[in-house]
Amino acid sequence: MYREVAKLIIYGNHEDTILMKMSDIFKKFDRDEETPDKLISDIYEQIKRILEVATDYGFDKNLWHNYLTFYLITNENPFSLTCEKVGANDGSVNEFAKNDFKVFMNLFNYDFRPIEAALGINCFSEAVPEVPDHSSLAY
Repeated sequence: MYREVAKLIIYGNHEDTILMKMSDIFKKFDRDEETPDKLISDIYEQIKRILEVATDYGFDKNLWHNYLTFYLITNENPFSLTCEKVGANDGSVNEFAKNDFKVFMNLFNYDFRPIEAALGINCFSEAVPEVPDHSSLAY
């Protein structure tokens, strides 16, 4: 996850967000920098934060998807503020935004199973449906 989040140009670097905290937890997990108990505790702390936002804003079903959508629509950054004031304009900022939206698609489809299996928890996998393989379909 942290490898994806690191690619964010416009929507990144908001340190106290759930997304950034989760990214940091996954980095510590991959680098073996924290004990399993501490990682579990940190993950559960962020789950609680997601549940609090979910309660305040009426999220349902897939809370991870709902949170990411909430993050996108409430994040004030130069791109979103400009679009609100004058609409979308041509230019390199659109390429930066497209980059970030690709990252968010990867986060929407993030596979939490490896960390869940390693830590013996199940916080996300039931909430994130498997993405069907459409590669064999003809268009």
